[in-house]
Amino acid sequence: MFTFCSLASGSEGNASLLQADDFSVIIDLGISCSRLEKELALVNVLPENIQAIFITHAHSDHVKGLATFQKKYQAPLYLKKDTYNVLGRKGLFSRGSAPINFLESDELQVGPITVNIFRLPHQGWLKSGADDAGAHIGFKFTYKDKTIGYFTDLGKMPEDIFQYIKDCDYYFLEANHDVLWQRIAKRPQGVIDRNLQNFGHLSNHQAGEILSKVLVPQKAQRRTKGVMLAHLSRDCNNPILAEDTILKTFTDKHIEPIEIKFAPQKKISEMIRIA
Repeated sequence: MFTFCSLASGSEGNASLLQADDFSVIIDLGISCSRLEKELALVNVLPENIQAIFITHAHSDHVKGLATFQKKYQAPLYLKKDTYNVLGRKGLFSRGSAPINFLESDELQVGPITVNIFRLPHQGWLKSGADDAGAHIGFKFTYKDKTIGYFTDLGKMPEDIFQYIKDCDYYFLEANHDVLWQRIAKRPQGVIDRNLQNFGHLSNHQAGEILSKVLVPQKAQRRTKGVMLAHLSRDCNNPILAEDTILKTFTDKHIEPIEIKFAPQKKISEMIRIA
């Protein structure tokens, strides 16, 4: 069985759980260790049985629970070396006895899961570099013949990635903001400017455009069963607006719709069975 759920998604913290039979993987650990333990208990997963942790980038909402969890459970860690160096510079993580695996190739095998790694454009906005993201990445996870594309915190999907992620069985994709709401938001101008550029966050419209490129237009001919939209801004978005924008894009491009779900910030999502 190949399953996925979001444990938390948004600016207050991000973490997801991917399971291939009894092999359990955490993607990002931006919530407290105690909260992660509680969320895992809801799906009957023991934290000591986590066999791998993948980190997308070095922003605190993706890593703030990592150091505590690793001190306690020593799960093998997978991340880019630049991201590891940034975490060390920020004092968010230090090498202990847990195995650390630097992602130097575009593909690797972790247990029964094949992992494809894609470099994505995402940066901080402070000129001091205090919010450096490190080397931000997204993933395609494959178990047997089933796939899930996992892409959050990116300002733009690089064109050369599309050929590798078409017609996945499921997608976890950022739909962070509505462009108009972002422009008039009561937040620092530097944040607004970053979020609207190619190294910021995906808008609803961008998410719709990405899905339009990866989906087979006709339901009867596609593998994709659905998408879970992630990292929705609490100030600049809502699920109704995100779904309406994406469905309008589908209509404009003559693409039959897919099931759209949303990753909550404050609680675990429903469990998605991919196979």
